[in-house]
Order: sequence, then structure tokens, then C-alpha cells
Amino acid sequence: IIIYDEDMTKYTKDKALSSEEDAWNFIYSDLMAATALPAREASGGRLNKGMAWGFMTRAMLYAKRYDVVKTAAEEVKKLGYALETKYEDGYMKSVAAGNKEAIIQYLFDRTQNVTHSFDFYYTPGGDYTIHGEAGGGYGTPTQEMVESYELAKVGGFPDWSTWHDMTDENPPYDKLEPRFHATILYNGAPWKGRKIESYVGGADGWCQWNLDREPMGRTTTGYYLRKLVDESHDVIAYSGGVQPLTIMRYAEVLLNYAEAKAELGTLTDADVAATIDLIRDRVGMAKMGKVPTTVDPVMEKYYPNAKGAQKAAILEIRRERTVELCFEGFRQWDLLRWKEGKWMTPASTGGFQGLYFPALGEYDLDGDGKMDICLYQGTKPSTTAPDANIIEVAGNWSLTNGTSGNLTYYKAETYTWDEGKDYLWPIPEDQRQITNGALSQNPGWSDGLAQ
Repeated sequence: IIIYDEDMTKYTKDKALSSEEDAWNFIYSDLMAATALPAREASGGRLNKGMAWGFMTRAMLYAKRYDVVKTAAEEVKKLGYALETKYEDGYMKSVAAGNKEAIIQYLFDRTQNVTHSFDFYYTPGGDYTIHGEAGGGYGTPTQEMVESYELAKVGGFPDWSTWHDMTDENPPYDKLEPRFHATILYNGAPWKGRKIESYVGGADGWCQWNLDREPMGRTTTGYYLRKLVDESHDVIAYSGGVQPLTIMRYAEVLLNYAEAKAELGTLTDADVAATIDLIRDRVGMAKMGKVPTTVDPVMEKYYPNAKGAQKAAILEIRRERTVELCFEGFRQWDLLRWKEGKWMTPASTGGFQGLYFPALGEYDLDGDGKMDICLYQGTKPSTTAPDANIIEVAGNWSLTNGTSGNLTYYKAETYTWDEGKDYLWPIPEDQRQITNGALSQNPGWSDGLAQ
């Protein structure tokens, strides 16, 4: 970025990029000034010092100024914030109703025509189809996210391998911890007095993401988003939602503190008890108890760039953060600051996987007696179903087991994450042109202009 302060005489179109260090110093200075704001109780709903200290923990975590994160989190604690008793109240309960966990929150009011469209887009598709309409289902959680949740109370993880293939066994959803049930809707999950039907022909439906151009509310993963969606909201009667939007809550500050201490190599058992264990205890999960010292090989494989004297603790804190803050807008930015951006590319997963097929051939997916898809290798078959999808299993299309398995797209995708380039976006060419060459391009990017 290019940093300017309030001195308008310094504004010029040919100023060079500021350094990253200068940018973080500028942010730190602004936030420190904001800590002089009134406390929450005296702010009248406006910005307050709790918000400033809270944002300081977030910003300085990204800046890797871990000592500042620690100090800022301690200041937030002094201001009386605390975890709500129920997990979902931490982000769904309004500050007007006494939410003591929310630090920054937007409020809405239908009587004042101040609403949002979150439910309109993210409610399960069945909320529309049972009324003869189509909509919703824009956010469909992945199986990878589902498998991030531990078993209730005792911890540990079920063996999901059975459900990576074709089976008629019911997945162990009922055995997973409370945060899973507060976050993800699955086939058979209770919702608005009915059961979710995330299958072909069900009220909510299912479709192959790379075959259907318009899902029309159907899930592409078998799951729907529950977290942040208002179950009491009738989207047919009122399109606008009024549940609050929580931008920051105390649970994040606790996780920021724990991560900063672990990165410093100074996390103690007392710190674990005051942060991670408070979060886990709220949902009835087994406490971490002590600072982890044994590195989990699964987590190490997932986060190979994690380093430090307390690497085992860093990895466990990342696991807890992923689950606790799921779908609150952190994941992409966490992967970037951890230097694990490769997980955002097709190459990291072996391609985007879809429906399981036991063999090549023709399939009627919706049970209407007509072929919907034909998978083949070699000579293209003739068909009497003109609207069917005829797919040659070759090139970018593949089945995970060769002639059977999950239908995978972009298996042949060669793009990989460039560690020296992809953590920064390119600077727009027109912005560089108007600076008379003073604004250089970010490393690895080329726009035809001289550096």
C-alpha cells in the first residue's frame, strides 16, 4: 500500500509503495490512538476501546508481533468480555439482548427496513422448494470441514474411510461435537420442523457441481450451512434477515492470545486453561489440559510450514481455531498468514471431487426413468437422451479408481501455488501508469511495464 496521513500537502501521484513494516506501524499507531476511546458501557453503541484492543490482537497476529497480541488480549480481558454459555449465542445473540462475548457487531431491525440478505442466499434449498420456489443453498460445507470435528465429549476422530466410497451406512453425525451440529446441516438433520433431504429428489436436493449450471438451492456437497442462518426466519414471507452480524467476539481474542504465546514459545498450562480449555469446556469437550508436546503427524502434514519450540501446541491451536471460527471469515486469511496458500488450489486435493460412480456407463440420477449422465472411455456412445451429460473420462475428467470412484474435475490441472508470488496480488496496471514508474509491481507478476 501507499501510506498517507492527514497532511494533504504530502499527497502526490508518484509516490512509491510503502514498506510492509511501515504499513504495520501505521495500523498499530491508529489502533493505539483508538484505545483512548470510551469503554463499551460508555460508548453509546459507537466504537470503543474494546474494539480497538480486539482489532489489535487480530492485526498484530497477522503482523507476527506476538508480544503486542499478548498485551492487547490482556487489555480486552480487563474490559469484562466473556464467553456466552451457548456456543451459538456468541455470534447469534445481539448485544442489545446482553451478548457479553460480541466485541464488534452490526444490528438490524425489520421495522426500520434495515435488513440483510444472508438467509435469502444461504438457507437450505428446501425452504424454497416446499413453497414451489427455488433459491438458497449458496454455501455448502465440504466433507473436509465435516471431518475436522471431533467426537463429542471424549475428543478424537471417527474413521471416515467407509464414507469415502459407496455405502448404505449412516455417517456418525450424531456422535460429533456440538459445534458441528450448530454449524452444518446434513441429510436427516432437524431444521424448521422438518428433516433436511439433501439427496436427488429430496426437498433440498443434490446436484453435481460441475454438471448443473444452476443448482437452484440444491447442495453440491451433501451439506448446508447452519451457522449464522436464522432458523426462525421465514424467507418466503420476508426476504430480509435481521439476526446480528458479529465481526469480532471474545473467543477469537482467546485464540489469538494462545497462538501468539505458542509462537513465542511461552505458552503455559495456565494459558491453555484460560483460553483453549474455556472454549472447549463451553461445548462439553475434553480439555486440552496441558501444553501439547507431541506433534500430530496429520496436522504436521497439513501445515508443513509450522515451526517453533511449541510446534505441537501451534498445530493444535490451529485445529481448534478452524472449528471454533468456522465460516466466520477467517480461513482464507489464516492460510495466507500461515504460508499454507497451496491448500487453495486444485492441485492440493487432487482435483475437485463429486459424485461416486461404481462403474462407467449410464445413470439416472433423479429417478425419472431417463438417463442423466453417461461416463465412457474410448469411443463415444450414441444416446437417445439429448439432454444427458456425455462425459469422456479422460484429460481433466477422471474417476478416482480409474473406471469407478468419485467423478473428479481438474485432475490434470497443472497450476500449483507459487510461494514467491501468490501471497500478494498484482498491482493494477493503470495504477502503475499514473505514478510515472514510482509504483513497482509485486514480485512474480508481470504487466508489460518496466519494474
